[in-house]
Amino acid sequence: MPASPRPLSVTIVAWLFVAVGVVGLASAARPLFREAAAGRLAELSRHELVDFVLAAISGLVALLGGALLRSGRNAGRWLVVAWMIFHLGVSAAHSLGMLLLHCALFAAPLWVLFRPRTAAYLSSRGTA
Repeated sequence: MPASPRPLSVTIVAWLFVAVGVVGLASAARPLFREAAAGRLAELSRHELVDFVLAAISGLVALLGGALLRSGRNAGRWLVVAWMIFHLGVSAAHSLGMLLLHCALFAAPLWVLFRPRTAAYLSSRGTA
């Protein structure tokens, strides 16, 4: 059976998450580079280092999820969904307004990821 062509909506969501991942990684690394340039890298607190690690992991998950989704891997869909669920939890801890904003932002990508065309595309790619 020939592979289904990638729907444009999946391509858009995949590239969106690649971009989110790149921006997330750059944003996480910027304070480290600033402190390193000032010679204060060793003075970073444990809290600042944990923030960096969590932000870097978040960026990597978004980047990897987008790349896997673009290549037609179902694992990419689930990484992106896990990333969104995590961010819904973080936003819920901040405020109801942040939670509602993130729900609105994630509605369209979630809809795209679970459409029948997306499922057909991801299943036609196989696991090989």
